[in-house]
Amino acid sequence: MTSKWRGRLKWRGRPRWPGRKWRAPIALPSSDQWRRHVSRVWGLLGASLVLVGVGAVVLAGSYDRSREARVLGTDAPINSGATESGGIDAQNSPTVARSPVRPAELATSSRIDTPFFSCRLHVSSDGGKRWTLIPIRAPKGEEAKCFAPDVAFSADGTLYFSFVTLKGRGNVPNATWISTSKDGGRTLSKPVKVLGKLAFQVRLAADPVNRDRVYMTWLQGRDVASLRFTGVGNPTSPFVGAA
Repeated sequence: MTSKWRGRLKWRGRPRWPGRKWRAPIALPSSDQWRRHVSRVWGLLGASLVLVGVGAVVLAGSYDRSREARVLGTDAPINSGATESGGIDAQNSPTVARSPVRPAELATSSRIDTPFFSCRLHVSSDGGKRWTLIPIRAPKGEEAKCFAPDVAFSADGTLYFSFVTLKGRGNVPNATWISTSKDGGRTLSKPVKVLGKLAFQVRLAADPVNRDRVYMTWLQGRDVASLRFTGVGNPTSPFVGAA
């Protein structure tokens, strides 16, 4: 039995061992073959890394592009006085919400600052083609001064409407209230008090999954005072605060 190395291991002749089966030896690659194999592996790995890098660049670049949106249709008024420029009771600070259950149901809230503070709630059941004004009644014991409303739809289509009631000549935030509606805002429940004095600028956000959870943010004041300036002109001189 003789052997000779020629790039891979070969046997000349067939060995014979009593009681044992003969198995061909494992062929080993030559050093040149090893180098070529390793080079191919590193080449494929490098190419895959390049492709991954290109994909990351494309993905990142897609977020750098400016996004454009177009308005579907023309401007359409919600309230009756939206096209009048001479009124002093203009609505401002609007918010809008859409029902996740009935997409054609929309609700908007807005506030009026003159001639006195008040709130507006408009609802639509046809995707905004027609709007209905919903009256907001002052809670019992509160002045009829509604301020800074907001609106949101929960995951099951319940409408939440929040507002703040003001009190006194200084229009001090006195309480925060929430009403709900199961019919898209056409009828509102009795307002429930959720916050006390000096809480204002309330904003609502409904949980997209949990129908019984609504998030609310607000600003909380600590004190209210009137200011009396002791000098004329710009208020750079000392002033006196009176509670």
